[in-house]
Amino acid sequence: MNNLNNNEFHKLIAKKSNDPININLSCHIIFILGENYKKYKVFKHMTVLDIMNNIFKNKEIYCDKLNHNEKDFFIRTELYKLKNKKHIIFHKYKKVNYTVQLTSKGLSYYKSLVINYLKKYYQIKGDVFRIEVDDF
Repeated sequence: MNNLNNNEFHKLIAKKSNDPININLSCHIIFILGENYKKYKVFKHMTVLDIMNNIFKNKEIYCDKLNHNEKDFFIRTELYKLKNKKHIIFHKYKKVNYTVQLTSKGLSYYKSLVINYLKKYYQIKGDVFRIEVDDF
């Protein structure tokens, strides 16, 4: 991936951003961006590098065999998928840099994924399933 120039890299991201969303990775990204929302009622801004470092700080998550450029590509394509669905927005600063921020639509998407996961989990276990709306 080191031998790709910026133009080819952007074309590859654009091509991959039309693929279906990776639910596990998108949940992880949205969780990171929505952290402390309940306490402060504000979505935080993070750079792609901060998100990538946060996700890959635990070597067991995803694949530890990826190099830095592959991890960057992996995260950026998922961010563009979420941006196309309007779950996150990009805020430009400087000339080529941007930060990522969660939207209320993205928070609703995350809530629905969590609820669906819990429903499936409790259907398998057969336990009682209750959700308090204010817990999110």
